[in-house]
Amino acid sequence: MMKRILRLIVLTAMIGAVTGCGASQSQQGGKKWTEGPMPAGGNFDGVYQSDFGRLELNVTGDRVVGLYENDMYNGRIEGEIDDNILEFNWTQWNQEMRGKVRETKGEGVFQYVVESVGVGASTSEYHRLEGWWGYTGKPLSNRWNAAKLSHRAKKKLKPFIPEPNEMQAGDSYEAAEGFTETSTPSMSDESDDEDEDEDEDVDNSDLF
Repeated sequence: MMKRILRLIVLTAMIGAVTGCGASQSQQGGKKWTEGPMPAGGNFDGVYQSDFGRLELNVTGDRVVGLYENDMYNGRIEGEIDDNILEFNWTQWNQEMRGKVRETKGEGVFQYVVESVGVGASTSEYHRLEGWWGYTGKPLSNRWNAAKLSHRAKKKLKPFIPEPNEMQAGDSYEAAEGFTETSTPSMSDESDDEDEDEDEDVDNSDLF
């Protein structure tokens, strides 16, 4: 029990206090990430708790496709890995008033980090992402950090495809092409099996 409490405390610290700023705050200046070899045991594939909600990454070779979600929006990222760096494009669908969906796009970078906490036999390794994002054509000046969950955390997010009549005027529906799902998933219409998976994820949501 004490070990689980410690892990949850570290999870909170990684997403908030470690960076010293929230997801909406900006950092000015030049390049902020450090390119280098992937840390031992590191792998971008997995489930994370991030500044923008649950994040799930699927890796095939050097290519990454991911989904993220919270109560206000759904998103998708696509990118490529170069050692400890993942450069990606993101598309996000925000739930607006009157049932409308607004689409926004941009770019981002994740740096994979492995951090040791503790001393001697009590040392544990925690895997996390230090990230930066920006809108298309804008600097990557906003933070997007994530803590990796245990390998026992199951991937369960579904691709979000807005209906054409839900898109705000001026938005492009073409960005939804390429998804494997053909209907818009409802965040509240989950099956009993998915609810059981969610409960299991909560029980196993210790850090990697």
